[in-house]
Amino acid sequence: MRISIIIIAVVLAVGSVVSGCSHPAKNSDSKILKVDSVAVFTLKKSAVNKKLTFPAELTPLERAEIYAKVNGYVKEFKVDIGDRVKKGQIMAILDAPEIGSNYAQANSELQTAKSKYVASLDIYNRILNASKVEGTIAAGELERAKNQITS
Repeated sequence: MRISIIIIAVVLAVGSVVSGCSHPAKNSDSKILKVDSVAVFTLKKSAVNKKLTFPAELTPLERAEIYAKVNGYVKEFKVDIGDRVKKGQIMAILDAPEIGSNYAQANSELQTAKSKYVASLDIYNRILNASKVEGTIAAGELERAKNQITS
């Protein structure tokens, strides 16, 4: 009896497999050809316009302190913080009134030195002319007048 149950089970399994492998009937509608469509575009050359933003902080490799050579103050600012500047553009106008007074003082000292030189040269030339006659001017006096010109 056991063998007959196994044979029946095998026959049923083979029958179900064979009936499941049958081909479906083809319809007449499936014979119509389908046309595939593809999107087409024209390739153009253009610049890549891509902007990336990274969170960061710019820090210099070196730091330089700037000190003024003369005392003065900022008279006028031509740009503000954050403005874009170009090479050679004036950013601020500085004023140092002490420079003008120092220049005037140096100029007056120059005029004084020039007048002393001219006076000393005149004295030397007179002593030199007088020393041509022997015995009128001492040799030390001539040297003193010559040294006064160079000092």
